[in-house]
Amino acid sequence: MRAAQALAALGLGVLLWLPVMGGGLGQLQDRLPVRENDDTNGAIYLHHAFHDAMTHGRLSLRDPDQLLPAGYDRLRADGGNSVEMIVSGLLRLILPWPSWLSVAHLIWIPLNLLAFVPLGMHLWGRLGPSLAAGAAWATLGPTLGQIEASRLTQVVLFALPLAVLGLLRVAEEGGRRAIVLAGLSVAMLGLSYWFYGLFLALLAPGFLVWGLSQRPRRDVTRDYALAAAVCLGVLSPVLLAIAWPGLTGGWAPGAILSSEWASPVFPDALQLQGEQARHVRGALPWVTVPGLLWSLWSGQRRALWATLTALCFVFALGPAQDLGEHRWLLPYYPLWRFVPGLDRMNHPERWLALGGLFLIVLAADAAARSKPWIVWLLPLGVLAQNHAEGVTPLPTWEFRAPELWQAVAKGPPGGVITLPLGQASRACTFQHVHGRALLGGMVEGLPPLLPPEHVSFVEGNGLLTQLLSLSRGQDAAIDVRQGDLDALQAAGLSMVVVDGPSVQRARRLAGVDLKRRLTEVFGPPVVEGADGALWHLPTTGAPGVAQTRGVKLIELGPSGPPPSQGSAGPSQQGPAQGPPPQGPPGPSRLGPAPPNPPGASP
Repeated sequence: MRAAQALAALGLGVLLWLPVMGGGLGQLQDRLPVRENDDTNGAIYLHHAFHDAMTHGRLSLRDPDQLLPAGYDRLRADGGNSVEMIVSGLLRLILPWPSWLSVAHLIWIPLNLLAFVPLGMHLWGRLGPSLAAGAAWATLGPTLGQIEASRLTQVVLFALPLAVLGLLRVAEEGGRRAIVLAGLSVAMLGLSYWFYGLFLALLAPGFLVWGLSQRPRRDVTRDYALAAAVCLGVLSPVLLAIAWPGLTGGWAPGAILSSEWASPVFPDALQLQGEQARHVRGALPWVTVPGLLWSLWSGQRRALWATLTALCFVFALGPAQDLGEHRWLLPYYPLWRFVPGLDRMNHPERWLALGGLFLIVLAADAAARSKPWIVWLLPLGVLAQNHAEGVTPLPTWEFRAPELWQAVAKGPPGGVITLPLGQASRACTFQHVHGRALLGGMVEGLPPLLPPEHVSFVEGNGLLTQLLSLSRGQDAAIDVRQGDLDALQAAGLSMVVVDGPSVQRARRLAGVDLKRRLTEVFGPPVVEGADGALWHLPTTGAPGVAQTRGVKLIELGPSGPPPSQGSAGPSQQGPAQGPPPQGPPGPSRLGPAPPNPPGASP
């Protein structure tokens, strides 16, 4: 790609910010182009935590300031996809907060468009239709929906058109450059988001079949095998690092989803009937229909592009859908059920990221070859439909650190216990403000991701187990023992926060007044307001050894009633050892269960 072509692509991508943001574009120095949600809160934490890890040389991405005393092992918990955080880190070097994160959301529009141009030039040999088709693809509704939700991992798509270009060249031409391009770009797609790499690997046989119609079978199969070897050679060190604990007999995070017990019906999937999820709107722009018909009649490679488009859209429907009184299993079901790892993702609509690329290529192909100017109708139509369906302009949201969390920064040295336990993951949003460690953290409500050391620490501390019982709606007075306080101080914990918004969202408090119970034993809070309340842990308590109530951090059955007040002595049931048990989530597990299978979106 020539420098002038690259500058044209980047410039057009930046110009697209105006219709995407509207009047909100001028607010990005103070606001983020997002709608506040759990993923927004998680993204703020993850970007700051990644930058901190890189600054301190923690290439493992382990955060020692969450899930005390074990730390949060993000590499093994979610695969460590961090390309978007590398980009935001570079922006952070030149822009203030929150501008660097705002730009980090939108910058993927020009970057994805830029990566599309080589594919377009290979297909059509003309810059104009390549830019036009790339602009349409970069602003499709589902992609903008992911930006709005701060799911930037799912927006890092620059490797996708390069991978498609590489696979296509291997099919039609072969040669060392095509093999290396295919292998490296598919590997980069996986490093950007593991599931996108897996998706394309599942579609790769389509390119192989196409190649068998273009070149001798022996040459095609050899070249694809070499491309696969290049890809695995790049990915194997990362995959080995992720799998190493399990391979060596250590603890490894479990699956938060499994096709063994999860429902095959996903609300966020592309729906055959009823209302579509917000981030699925605009998946099939009406402006593409004439181009699709034209290309199906006279386009090149139309069988390949049409097949890949159809597969992606069918798979985006999910494993099954309920239509009327019947549940219908769909073609994606056997893949979801039997392909290792695919059942860990509860967002089948993310197939639309790949399907959107093939859709735009097919819609543009015939016009790009005969009347290139017509292709410019694609981005205009996509932008118009986005506006009509409410996808754009993207909303803006101002991040503000509540007085409560600013007071934490001024508190005594040490970390924070945030209540309700297991249901206050949003507290990680403000960790970059106060810089204190958290007993829980981003994944505290996902039992399979909790390390045994953290589980044992919580279950072995009488005060924490009592707070856990209260967080589960089992109301009882708190009995503070000196041994419990000593253990908390030794772990570096010095404060307790009741997070107001988390309390409002908690499903299991059942009317328990956490503030009242804490005030009974710790006195009035140091800070109290609409956002919650803060206490400093005392250094002394009632005499006696550390006391537990037999409460398990991770349970499969309902918790029993709290013991009567005044009971003394340690529980006969000691802290759990070993990894969290696997299996379907029970109603009393730490953290609320979403309507569909629990778990953060990987």
